[in-house]
Amino acid sequence: MTTLNAIVSAGPFKDILKGLEILNEQAVFEFDSSGMTIKCLDNDCTAVLRIKADSTLFQHYSFESSQSPLKLGIVLDRLKDITKTLTVKDLVALDYDSAEPQQLTISANGICRTARLVKLDLIKQVSKLPSPTDGFKFSGVVATKGLKDFVRTIPDAVQEFKLIAGAKHLYFRAMHGEEPIEWNPQPTDWVVEKDSVVTFTVAKVKDVLHAAKKSEATIMGGEELPLRIEWTQTEGLDFTAVVAPRTTKR
Repeated sequence: MTTLNAIVSAGPFKDILKGLEILNEQAVFEFDSSGMTIKCLDNDCTAVLRIKADSTLFQHYSFESSQSPLKLGIVLDRLKDITKTLTVKDLVALDYDSAEPQQLTISANGICRTARLVKLDLIKQVSKLPSPTDGFKFSGVVATKGLKDFVRTIPDAVQEFKLIAGAKHLYFRAMHGEEPIEWNPQPTDWVVEKDSVVTFTVAKVKDVLHAAKKSEATIMGGEELPLRIEWTQTEGLDFTAVVAPRTTKR
């Protein structure tokens, strides 16, 4: 027997949906005694976003189960049906009971919406994300606003940018014809084991940062390695994004 009752402010919950919806139409939500974790993979499997909502983020969080975690496949628009009219101070409730295993109930302000769950094998999933122990060659802390502003500045016609990491420098550079667009942040806690030049798709990085608010982000990467970006959206709500490097067609 498994039951879930979770009540959360609409503000952070809408941030969660904003981050997910740009990547895919559906995602797997995992619940256990510590809170909620969502991993969302884009359709071509080159970008993934993991969102962790600690139980402390919720106004009320009750999870009882003989098996953990509880995994639910959810179409995001079903959740947005409820959240689209809410203000950030409204409350959203999620209710699940294994007595009716194919549905989740979402409610707010007296309106209740029952959503039929998606079979998990119909949703693209990733078991785990690359971690700091997986051989990244550089890491440091930069402003999410600066990184987000850089990729948003690049014209739509430009598909890629280069990340250039060295012991004493970090550059992000895109070329619009012969005209460079550059960002040269001064990262803190900067550690480089090996100089790296890596190319990434602008749209993919822009997508995973879609919901990011002004904060500090830890970035990790290396030659031919994915870019890992992690930041705290608000207390109790952590985002981790991983974007695959752009490959050169031969």
